[in-house]
Amino acid sequence: MAAYKFKLTLANAKVPAVQTNYPALIDSRISSIPNDFWTNISDAGGLDIRIWNAVEDTEYSHREVVFINAGTKKLELYFNVPSLPAATDLIIWVYCGGDNLANSTGTWNDKYEMVQHFQNNLLDSTVNGHNGTLQGAAGYNATGPLVGSCLELSGDAADFANGFGVMPAKTSVTVAISAYVYQDTNSPSGAVPAVVINDSTAGPDGEAQYLFGPHSYQNSWLATLYDDVGQIADRIGKLQSNASLTVYKLMQGYVCASIHSTLWQDGVAVGANHALGNQATSVHLVGENITIGRVADGATGFDGKIDEVRIIIDLDGIFDPNWAVTDANIMSDPDSCWIGSDGQLINGDDDEEEAVVSSGGGQRMGQDALQSYLNS
Repeated sequence: MAAYKFKLTLANAKVPAVQTNYPALIDSRISSIPNDFWTNISDAGGLDIRIWNAVEDTEYSHREVVFINAGTKKLELYFNVPSLPAATDLIIWVYCGGDNLANSTGTWNDKYEMVQHFQNNLLDSTVNGHNGTLQGAAGYNATGPLVGSCLELSGDAADFANGFGVMPAKTSVTVAISAYVYQDTNSPSGAVPAVVINDSTAGPDGEAQYLFGPHSYQNSWLATLYDDVGQIADRIGKLQSNASLTVYKLMQGYVCASIHSTLWQDGVAVGANHALGNQATSVHLVGENITIGRVADGATGFDGKIDEVRIIIDLDGIFDPNWAVTDANIMSDPDSCWIGSDGQLINGDDDEEEAVVSSGGGQRMGQDALQSYLNS
């Protein structure tokens, strides 16, 4: 089968500042992906899809194919860019039809503690192995905000996901959580976390807690950090209309006791407060369990859908808000970020070297070019 390639260009206007070791998304919402790309994919799992730099001499080898269905032209793929530029466009070549390349946990840099895509499983994409287990009637919805499935929860306390393990010894109190969320019920009773780091309700139980989710108080969304004796270290909230989260929103929260906390919705800063209540003095998330959908011993659960949950630990103690903007731009609207062009077949038939490929305006290439790609 012939190998195929096409060019993708990421507009630098979508990247407000340089991002280091950034997991960039390519997916089938990019309308300019050439049609011939789909028919030339040779591996059912998409492992033959490989990413190269602009001059095609260096491969971005840390890549994860999250979802692929070539027949229906659906794809979700991330690849690690060592330095994502902000002043110039990023140009890459996407190859398919040659040798397979295994998915790499190196797609996610060492600040990512957990990444869950919910593609009909609870497998962590990072090297840390935070794999989870569904409880009760928790399950998956085939249509999420990205490509493929997402997690769906009923609001019943019995329906949640746990077993993801605990936060590691490297954990500081500088922690970000991001997730796509869709609330079926927009008036929860009290705090109902989409994601929580703690294995019990907040209070003087000798355990810290980071709660990320909706609250009934003025229909707010919270990223709340409690210390070891139950005092609120930081609370932030987005006041929302009753319908604001009945469509998918990318919520991104960051907390750091004694410093600051911020909250973004679709890449826009929407709330920041400092140390409401008593200032925390002993916040230690090390060893605390990760749970999705409720506090582990809570009486109510999250009612709605959750996708693409990421927990990020910033060991430098400095959080870059441009990360939130870049993620929102590329994940929420990749079609406005990427432009596909120059589709080319790489064909092993020397007699057809000069034939023009209709889909991309490129040329068929001879056996030497094909062999060079296959041996790369």
